[in-house]
Amino acid sequence: MVLSMCTQVIGGRRTVVQGEDVDLSCRLIETTEDLEQITWQKSTLEETPNHNFMLIYPNGVTKFIAPNGLSGRVQFIGNPSENLGSIRITPVRNTAVRLLDEGNFTCIFSVFPSGAYNTEIPLTVLGKNSSFTLCITVSTFDSVERLHMIINTRKLKSC
Repeated sequence: MVLSMCTQVIGGRRTVVQGEDVDLSCRLIETTEDLEQITWQKSTLEETPNHNFMLIYPNGVTKFIAPNGLSGRVQFIGNPSENLGSIRITPVRNTAVRLLDEGNFTCIFSVFPSGAYNTEIPLTVLGKNSSFTLCITVSTFDSVERLHMIINTRKLKSC
């Protein structure tokens, strides 16, 4: 019995805390075909169609093709000669990953002669130390009680 390998792009789901760097990794495996380019796309719940935002050429030159808030914050960290198309969202003015960066990223390898192969990389962004105060007023016949709750991403406290 002979197992045949299939050309595919591998990646994976990522979760990051707001303000930290994140690497989105993708690699084309099981091919000897010529790489023509790597394309990165992003979609969100509000913007469901994928939007191209970065092109990477076989010589490693990158080109941003859409101003979507990622330009200037995304760095190519892969190696086209090894079919590695990874990117990093890096800090600019003390901010790296923002809550608006959450969405589905798609890494597409275009090779000749067979065409395009891709993988989707969902990115979840968690709020950093987010908390708020919720005040609920409960009325009774004789008195009014106030209930204060602080909801924190790490624990629930009442005061």
